[in-house]
Amino acid sequence: MKQIILGTFLGKFALVARDKCEIIKTTFINIESLGTISNDQMATFLVTRLCKPNKIFVDIGAHIGSIISAVTYHDSTIKIIAAEAVPEKALSFRCKFPSVDVYEYAVGDPGDEEETVSFYTKEDIWDFLNDNDYGVFVPNRVAHNGVELSKDGWLY
Repeated sequence: MKQIILGTFLGKFALVARDKCEIIKTTFINIESLGTISNDQMATFLVTRLCKPNKIFVDIGAHIGSIISAVTYHDSTIKIIAAEAVPEKALSFRCKFPSVDVYEYAVGDPGDEEETVSFYTKEDIWDFLNDNDYGVFVPNRVAHNGVELSKDGWLY
């Protein structure tokens, strides 16, 4: 059901409503977790708005596409590249978000690969982004000094 409404106005409404309900429920049931949940929701809000218009947003491990949907909803001029190891999910992205470049591969440490997907290390991803002149920014670094991440910073 989530994948069907994702990317629509109803999907956007449902995601906002879910977040609000989660905050209210946590306030009454588990107040100790309220800070963590609020932080996660704020991080999603900020990450989906960090990319400047007409720039490139990379989503590695795109899952069902909620981040892609939020970025697209925020600014349709942003070019999105997504990596998703599950072929069915990647196919769903291609249908639902035709403007997104979807790559079917996993990203991780050597030894974690599955036989059914192509596997790339973090260094492979860095080289791909760097070779295509994509600057890599990490939200925390952008908040502090806005300097692009170095290859060593990306890998370690």
